[in-house]
Amino acid sequence: MQWSKLRSHLLTFVAPGLRKRIDFHLINYRKLSELANEFLITVDGQKAFSASYSRHNIADHVVRRRTGLIGYGDSSNAKKVDDILAAHEIHAPCDITSSIRTYLDLDPQVALSSNDPILKALAIVHRRIGRRTLKSLEIADGEHSPVKTLYALRMESLD
Repeated sequence: MQWSKLRSHLLTFVAPGLRKRIDFHLINYRKLSELANEFLITVDGQKAFSASYSRHNIADHVVRRRTGLIGYGDSSNAKKVDDILAAHEIHAPCDITSSIRTYLDLDPQVALSSNDPILKALAIVHRRIGRRTLKSLEIADGEHSPVKTLYALRMESLD
């Protein structure tokens, strides 16, 4: 599915009170590199979350050099590096679009309990998630910024 179709399908799941306030962007910088892509979540036109290949690749290289973890693909070292990057909120745009595709096939209640911060953030703004479910949801201080930002935005829209 192309990004424009994926984006429009994703926006149909957003709660009606937030549809004009939240948006998703996938930006391709053609004159730079094929890896110069950036994914953005904007709230009221301001960037709330960003994921870019360049930042991800630089951070990946730095983590591998500092920790000595070598290995790509399905190796345990690659998983450790990905976990370190995710803890620092550094994601590749392809991981985000993969999470979005997964989200479109998931029940929003299942996505709310997911460890994937993108799935959780998208489930928070889902139109079928109600006030009681949101109030019972516990957002820890260590949650990713998109989860905290979208939770605050959704709670504000319910009032």
